[in-house]
Order: sequence, then C-alpha cells, then structure tokens
Amino acid sequence: MRDRAGLLVQLWDPSPALPRARAVRELTLGELDATTAEAWNEGGGWGLPIVRALSADCGYRPSPPAGKWVWARLARP
Repeated sequence: MRDRAGLLVQLWDPSPALPRARAVRELTLGELDATTAEAWNEGGGWGLPIVRALSADCGYRPSPPAGKWVWARLARP
C-alpha cells in the first residue's frame, strides 16, 4: 500500500512463532552454502536485520485464529 509517508509492505505468515533475528556477524562462505536440505531449514533469520536497516519502521501483528502479518514501511524519498 502506498501513501504520503511511503510504501507499506505486508505479508502473511502461517507460523505462530514470533519473528526472531539472528545476531549480526560476519559470515563465512561455508555458512552460506545451502546445498543440503538441512541448510535450507537452518538458513533463516538473516532477512530481519536487512529489513530493519532499509525500512523506516517494521513489525508484526497476530492474525487470529492463526499466523501473523509481518510488515515494513519504506519511507518516501
């Protein structure tokens, strides 16, 4: 949704788990290798620090009966 303040991006996530960012740290190429099925399952959590860095604001809200809406507001230049 676009308004005078900027752009609001939202997505619905069926998981009841709250968003949780991993600690920001330097990664090795080995840690970024997602060639195994296990690596794809363990590779999440890096997007939230990126969204926080690029957005003016971000958060989530529960979506009863299940899941949540995750959102980010990008400021208008």
